[in-house]
Amino acid sequence: MIGIAEDDRRYLRFLWNTNDKGKEYVVLQMNRVLFGSRCSPFLLRATIRYHVRKYLERYPVCVDMLGNALYADDLCYGAETVQEALSLSAEAVSILKDAGFHLRKLCTNSKELQALWIQNGLSNEIGFEQDCKLKVLGLVWNLDEDCVGVDVTPLLNSLESMGNTKRSVLSTVARVFDPLGFISPFVVRVKKLVQEI
Repeated sequence: MIGIAEDDRRYLRFLWNTNDKGKEYVVLQMNRVLFGSRCSPFLLRATIRYHVRKYLERYPVCVDMLGNALYADDLCYGAETVQEALSLSAEAVSILKDAGFHLRKLCTNSKELQALWIQNGLSNEIGFEQDCKLKVLGLVWNLDEDCVGVDVTPLLNSLESMGNTKRSVLSTVARVFDPLGFISPFVVRVKKLVQEI
């Protein structure tokens, strides 16, 4: 949780119903950043970035990773070797833990790295069963085959329920969540098609 400076708390006051007969409302103020407010994603990002910079000299690669590969509360990154991945993940967990953030749900397609994470207390075991799939930044990652894909079922259901109009197609395309840009070529193609109609 991200704390709010004491001088700024007065700007985050609200009324609370106490259900007392004599005193109906009490004025309270937020001490922590409110989850769900418009500025929450920015405050989270700015707080993490501020905290991570303190480790720039000691862990330059990890700081770069946390600065560029962190999207809201998802970290998506890879490494060339198992040892490099173990080192980066241990550093990231340590840096974020120092700030009060707990990096968890570590996931990999490497059984060796998964075993090392469990051995070092960085992760709980996630099974490598057949067709083990995980949602990552709007995409579906198949751990067994190490490939990413898109679940288009909700989009197709949306199109079916709305009918085939320009508005429904654009509305459906606007629902696509793809911060990594993997399916942007398809989205752009659909938008161009709608312009030509």
